Formats: sequence, C-alpha cells, structure tokens
Amino acid sequence: MAQKPIGYYGEFRPTGVDTSAARRFEALAGIADQVGDIAFQIGAKKAEQVGAEKGAKAAREYAAKLAKPQPEVGPPEELSPPETKKGFLASMSIERQAYDAALKTGFLAQVSTDSKQQVERIAAQYPNDVQAFKINAQQYTQGLLEGVGDEYRDSVQATVDNYIANAETAVFKNEVAVNRKNAADSINLAINLTADDAAAFARSGDPIQAETSLLEHSNYIDSQVLTGDLSIDDAERLKRETRIRVDSEEFKSQLDSDIESHSYTEAYKKLQRFEKPENFTSKEWESFKANSATEISRDQSIYNASKKVANENAKKLLTSYSTSIALGWSVSEEETRKVEQAVLGTPLEAELELAQNLA
Repeated sequence: MAQKPIGYYGEFRPTGVDTSAARRFEALAGIADQVGDIAFQIGAKKAEQVGAEKGAKAAREYAAKLAKPQPEVGPPEELSPPETKKGFLASMSIERQAYDAALKTGFLAQVSTDSKQQVERIAAQYPNDVQAFKINAQQYTQGLLEGVGDEYRDSVQATVDNYIANAETAVFKNEVAVNRKNAADSINLAINLTADDAAAFARSGDPIQAETSLLEHSNYIDSQVLTGDLSIDDAERLKRETRIRVDSEEFKSQLDSDIESHSYTEAYKKLQRFEKPENFTSKEWESFKANSATEISRDQSIYNASKKVANENAKKLLTSYSTSIALGWSVSEEETRKVEQAVLGTPLEAELELAQNLA
C-alpha cells in the first residue's frame, strides 16, 4: 500500500480566515447606500413638490395680472412675466426644474382658459358679423401679447389664434345664415307686393301692367326655387293662386261701371254671362261668382240704405222749407239751393215746385 511521502519539515499550512465580519460590513455599507438613495429620492421629491407649487403659484399670479382689464384712463400697467432660470446650476436644481415646468404649464393653461372665454365673449357680442369679430379679436390678441414674455409668446399666440379661427368659422356661418334669411325675407316681400300690384292693375282695368307685375312675380318665385327656399310644387301653387286672383279682379273690373252707376240688375246679368276660364276649377269658378254676387248685393244694400236716409233728410228739408215760404218768411238762396239739390231726381222734386208756385 502506497504512502504519502513526508514533505519538508516545517511546511506552512495556512489556517482558515473568518470573513463573516467583512461580509457584515459590506451588508451594512449596502444598506447605507440604499438609505442614502432613499433619502435622496425623498429630498428630490420634496424639492420637486416645492418647485412645482412655487411655479404654479407664480403662473396663477402672472395670469391673473394679465387677465385684469387695463385702466381706461392713463398708461397701461407694466407687467413683468416671471422668467425661468438658465444655465448649468439651474439645470442641476430639481426644485428649479420643477418650478420652471410648473410655471410654464400653469401659465399656459390659465392663459388658454382665459383667452378661450374672452374669444367666446367676443363671438357672443358679434355672433353674425365677421368684420366686427375680427377687429375686436385682433385688438384683444394685441393687448394680450403685450404682457406676455418672449418665451411664452409663440405658445400663447398659437393658442389664441386657434380659438379665434374656430370662433370665426362659427360667426361666418351665422352671418351667411342671417344674410340668406334677410334675402329670403326681401324676396318673399317682393312676391307678395308684385301679386298685390298685379291684382290692383287688373281691377283698375289695366291688363298690360297686370301682366307685367305677374311676370315679375313669377321671376321672384323662380329665384326662391333656385336657392332652395321654395319647392317646385309650392312655386307652381303660388303662381296659379296669383293667376286666379288677377283673373278674378279683371272680371270684377267689368262689373264696376254698372255698380258705380247703381245698375245692379245689369251687373247681375253680366256676371251670369261670364264664361269660366281654363285656369279655374269648377269649384273655384262658383266661389268667384258667389263672391262677386255678394259684393254687388252689399253695394246695393249700402246704396239703398243711404238713399233712404237721403230721402228722409230731403223730406225734412222740404217740409221746413215749404212751411217757411208758405208763412212768408225770408229764405236765403243758399238754403233754397240746398233743398233743390236734396230733392233732385226724387218724387219730392214735384212737391218742391208746387210749394214754390203756391208761395
């Protein structure tokens, strides 16, 4: 059996080293590093919070000053916008970085809200007047940018321009709608007026002018069809109604001479001799004849009533006059002429002559 050879005398054999203490120190050092990191994070978070709060406060204060109306009398209030810090030290400061970020964000957010409200107020003041809206919006923008720092100017300008563009589009649409409504109202008025003119010319016995007004009336109706404000069916209905109205007035104008001369029997006969035009339906024609007959009857009733009153007045005048001259009283020539005119063309005319002969 082989045996391990004996080495040299006094051979060094190292003993085992206890490293537990070192490992404990390393662990403690690691914990210390972690605690340090945690402490740094806590401090950074706090610095970031403080910076953000200060920045937000500065933004609110600046925005409030900017939104405050300038005095109407005297020079405008000078506004100095808060500035962000520049340089290496500022970039290394957590608090300063948070301050700058909050300042920019808060200020732009506040200005955005204020400018949106102001543009909406201008649009509400001039809801359908693009030119007035543009002028006032431009004046507001100029005043706003005068108090804005250079580093905010482009952002604020872009924000306000966007609100103004959107509002201007709405104002323009309103203006178009208002203008279109005004134009439609004017044309509708012209349609009604030309219809009235055509009917009046027809009643006065001027068919040429009546047809001229009818043509103008038709053109106005066609323009409404082209703009989409009137359907084709409604347009044809309006034209037909006006045509019937004008034709009716032309027929009535032929009756007016008989009515004015109180030849009512002749007027009735003439009405019955009228032939129905193609434009009229049977129902419309019967309605026209009934309406015309009513007008003749009404005028006749008025005439008869007034004639009766006139006869009664004439009889009273004649009685008073006859009594006066029979008693030998003096009667003026004016009173005599008044009595003569009252009884002219009536049976009382003979009574007046007899009274004068007796006197």
